[in-house]
Amino acid sequence: MGNESVKPIPSSWSVSRLDDICEILDSIRIPVNSKERNNRIEGKQREELYPYYGATGETGKIDGYLFDGDYLLLGEDGAPFLDYSKETAYLASGKFWVNNHAHVISPNKNINIRYLCEYLELLDYSDIASGSAQPKITQASLNKIKVAIPSINEQQKIASILSSIDNNIEQKQTKLTQTKNLKKSLMADLLTGRVRVNVD
Repeated sequence: MGNESVKPIPSSWSVSRLDDICEILDSIRIPVNSKERNNRIEGKQREELYPYYGATGETGKIDGYLFDGDYLLLGEDGAPFLDYSKETAYLASGKFWVNNHAHVISPNKNINIRYLCEYLELLDYSDIASGSAQPKITQASLNKIKVAIPSINEQQKIASILSSIDNNIEQKQTKLTQTKNLKKSLMADLLTGRVRVNVD
């Protein structure tokens, strides 16, 4: 799916460019290097700190925020655009800071933010991202992305279905992590003789 066309869709759906259905808020972003962030948060209480987001998610904390609300972030550069198994778009809520490696997108009232996030996750960025060493999605390319849009009710239903699957995946990943930790604990006990096995 390139930036100039979408796959066949139901006749009741519409197609719009991203910049026609969203506000792109990249001009508000401010990059702060890790050394400066560490200096700014030294001695601060946890409740005084806010997430600092980059191309692929939260990269640390900072003592201030640029955004307050629900937004969609899409990597600008440094994101795994050509790796279908990895996320390139994600949601950020509450008070947070964004550096210049992620586009900040605010959909209009007729677009479900979760639906749009899932849609951008489905895209093939091979025709959208420029550069080979470190692919980048320029704002011009971002604006041209075309989005297939069902009714808001259908968007919400689609988003709900996919979110429930995400929740299931997260629960299974948590269970897998717990099982791996249990194995390591047993290894430490069994392979040092602290816990003996019955061999009768």
